[in-house]
Amino acid sequence: MKKYIFPVILILTCFLSCLDDTDNYSTYFPLKVGNTWYYDYPTPQTNPWAMKTIKSSLINNNTVYYEWRYGEGVDLVDWIRRDEQGNIWNLKNNNEYLWFAFTLDNGSTYIYCYPDTFGHEIYYYNVSVRRNKSAEVPAGVFDDCIILFFDIPQVKDEEKIYTFAPNIGLVRLQHTGWSTKRLTSAIIDGVTIGN
Repeated sequence: MKKYIFPVILILTCFLSCLDDTDNYSTYFPLKVGNTWYYDYPTPQTNPWAMKTIKSSLINNNTVYYEWRYGEGVDLVDWIRRDEQGNIWNLKNNNEYLWFAFTLDNGSTYIYCYPDTFGHEIYYYNVSVRRNKSAEVPAGVFDDCIILFFDIPQVKDEEKIYTFAPNIGLVRLQHTGWSTKRLTSAIIDGVTIGN
């Protein structure tokens, strides 16, 4: 009996260590009412979007969406949800669009369809996924980041580069050609990160 205990323990240990190696993609965008992110602008800009916060939630067709609002007094909002794998979907004009695909492998690509606010036109972004990157912003240095590079091939200077850190969320948003937002601090699940 004793000679079987060691192999069983070894197999169990190997199995549990494999479970520890799996990513928890839901940590890349912590969705909870009250979570707030503060950003600076190292590029010259006057823009009210220096803060983003999860203000509330709603249920639409038995699905919970969160209101991700740009600053105070700004009427721009994204209704978002996280799927079972940890990806973020955006609700626009009663349709869902895969926005942030955290589960894809490094080097993968996908298409993000973005209807304009008035529903007149749909923009098609090619999105490239980069994994295991580091990001240095005023709030700190973050490892294991996922970078999502959004590009409309036919349009110049509209590229967006989103950098997400685990357990923090969006730490940098760069709009090539015109602005960069860098995380200075955040309140995630009641804990203050950064300054």
